[in-house]
Amino acid sequence: MPETLCKTYPAKAAKQGGRKWRSKLYAGSNCAETRTRLGLTQKYVAAKLGVSLPYLNQMENHRPVSAAVVLALRRVNSALM
Repeated sequence: MPETLCKTYPAKAAKQGGRKWRSKLYAGSNCAETRTRLGLTQKYVAAKLGVSLPYLNQMENHRPVSAAVVLALRRVNSALM
């Protein structure tokens, strides 16, 4: 199976005050590990995803990713295959 640049995984939905909040998607350290293994810089990957370098850094350090970034990850993964 081909390696993907980043895999997303849902966080557990949190309950607060009786309300259930939406799950968020994280790419996390898996993205950083794979990027490093492929020899890609954060600057290069951020440019390919169309996000800022600080956003990619935060994403790799446990920030939830937006739907637009998930779609960009899929596009970049397809290009790498």
